[in-house]
Amino acid sequence: YSYNGIEDLWDVIDDEIPSNPIGISTERIAFGSAVAVSMEALMIGAPMNSIDGTDSGSVFAYKVVEEDCSAAISQISQDNRASSSSFVFPINSVSRSIPEKRYLAWSSLSETERQVAQVYLGYSQTTWDAPGTNKLEENSYDDLFKNGKSGAISLGFGNGIWDCHINHYYGYWWADLESSGFDQYAMVLGWDEDSWDNDGSAPETEDSYWDDLTLEQQAAASQICFFKDLWDGVSIPDWGFQSAP
Repeated sequence: YSYNGIEDLWDVIDDEIPSNPIGISTERIAFGSAVAVSMEALMIGAPMNSIDGTDSGSVFAYKVVEEDCSAAISQISQDNRASSSSFVFPINSVSRSIPEKRYLAWSSLSETERQVAQVYLGYSQTTWDAPGTNKLEENSYDDLFKNGKSGAISLGFGNGIWDCHINHYYGYWWADLESSGFDQYAMVLGWDEDSWDNDGSAPETEDSYWDDLTLEQQAAASQICFFKDLWDGVSIPDWGFQSAP
């Protein structure tokens, strides 16, 4: 199946249809909007347009789980989901968006965009290409000064985009997480109110690589706008995807 971003549909590609040995009725087979099945893998993530928003059909995937696609389609889903409650999380709709400018390398930004990032948000090439290293990113959108908000909006980072994709809600108090429903993701990652609000010991997940997280933890992290390269601290020019502006 390939994702058609324009019509928001899954298109069937004949040579990528997994076998269906037990003859499940196609009417009973349903795929979530964040799941794509190919011959080689079950991709758990969010189907998206390309980073620059021009190409539909690309899949912005957070995790690739190797699969034997000779199994029944229903069994593929069941085997991966039975041991984890991660896939019943309410979806944070913001996590399915892409802040295209923030996910471009510094060298791919226009001169005007670089100036905005420098003057209004305090970025340098080094801190831009290494998300999480600019101290400003520790603040929620509401805690930014007026100039910071103006710069963020100019680059396409409104309130929701900033808080999820750039701050990952670390600038929220626990009560804010609870009221937004995001505390469930933080708890799966090992946080509680004391460690979150009072600078207590951070959970082990904070020092873990993406591949060392459980599938449930990866699913929770994806809902606060992390994916493998971002979680692992990989420099943007070295990410597995890059698009020209």
